[in-house]
Amino acid sequence: MAYAQMGKRPETLHAAENAIRLANSPSVITTTAAALAHVGQNREAKQLLSKALEQAKERYVCRFLVADAYVELGDTENALESLEQGFLQRST
Repeated sequence: MAYAQMGKRPETLHAAENAIRLANSPSVITTTAAALAHVGQNREAKQLLSKALEQAKERYVCRFLVADAYVELGDTENALESLEQGFLQRST
């Protein structure tokens, strides 16, 4: 996410490739989705976010991270819903 926020698109894509290859955590996958969306890779970001949400059925994922990914995708409605879920889960 740091590369994405600094506008370093090639570095973001490289880091995302590594994260996707190595990640076994829905939270890491969700953060990677947010980074990809930040640099305009929305299709890939949506696919990753869907994967993370599927994993979240069995493993914890911070809903605030999910909300951030939705914000990066421009999906305010789902971002607000995720924030509400995070609040109800008492996520930190």
